[in-house]
Amino acid sequence: MHGGLILVVVVTACWLRWRWQPSDRQPWQHRWHHTLTAFCLPPLMVISAAIAVLCMGHHGSMLGMRVLPYGCW
Repeated sequence: MHGGLILVVVVTACWLRWRWQPSDRQPWQHRWHHTLTAFCLPPLMVISAAIAVLCMGHHGSMLGMRVLPYGCW
């Protein structure tokens, strides 16, 4: 589960960065929003996934509480 979460976030972050294309024909506000998204969102996604994995704890627990076995699969 931990590896799957990190893999999904890294693939999504890479996809967001690769699909970004600069455009001079759009208004400034639109370009600013797209640039900020391409610059900030992928690292924030990776950091939030890392924090989520740390909060999940070791195998079989989440924040100190016991989880069911199918949640680990």
